[in-house]
Amino acid sequence: MRTMVLLLCLASSAAAAELPLRVEDLLTAHHRYRFESSVEYRNREYSDLSSGYISSTDLSLLSLGLRWGWTLRTELLARAYAYQSYTRTRVADDEERRFDADWSRVLVGINHQFSDDAATPGLLGFATIDVWDKPGHPDADTGSGRNITAGLTAYRALDPLLLSAVATYEYRGEYQIDDIALEPGNSLSLSPQFAFAVNHLVTLTGGLRWQWYDSPRLEQQNLSISRNRTSLLLGLGYSWNEDVSISVNGDFAITDAEGSSVKLSVVYKFDDRSVR
Repeated sequence: MRTMVLLLCLASSAAAAELPLRVEDLLTAHHRYRFESSVEYRNREYSDLSSGYISSTDLSLLSLGLRWGWTLRTELLARAYAYQSYTRTRVADDEERRFDADWSRVLVGINHQFSDDAATPGLLGFATIDVWDKPGHPDADTGSGRNITAGLTAYRALDPLLLSAVATYEYRGEYQIDDIALEPGNSLSLSPQFAFAVNHLVTLTGGLRWQWYDSPRLEQQNLSISRNRTSLLLGLGYSWNEDVSISVNGDFAITDAEGSSVKLSVVYKFDDRSVR
């Protein structure tokens, strides 16, 4: 169950909007595609000295996505996630190891620019919905339409700085595990960020992310309490050429023992040949 909750938190943060390397990358250009792939890794350890219980989980999340510039101000997107987890637990002299790997969710969404960065900061809205999902538990049921994410991004370009603030709310619907109802709990995040263009090839990114998680519920009984998490965001981006960029981003916990994560992303942009 701990691995499942960790997977839900990691997938939720991965679905949130991230600050791009350049202001022109906030939206995919009209009639262009953008293929995105990333691998994220996180480790979490938990121990209870009174019972002698110790656990350690290594979790990796693979993401493959495609974004298309539908209009000058709107893009459509689709993204799929797969995970791999390796958990080691020990209680007294008994040790157990468990390995899991599977696809976890497929979502579709839309990004829309409400206003340009002119007299006022630019404003973008985004929303996604899962068309298929399966939590990180072998007995969990699959479903669709149970998870919905929506948010807003305000930004201001002050060359060579790109400043932004992102607000995201995620609704996570009920799952069934062996006819037992599990509610993962909704979440809210607020994140001020910046991107600093060192030169035409290298960009440094940073910021903070505050997140609130509602308590997961099993058969309408709280498994824990609602909690807050604050983390430091640091990243480095490199423009390989006009169409390919690579970035490494870290999410480092400040206020809890949730652990940190590291993410490697590759973006490839290409034209929609059907409109040539």
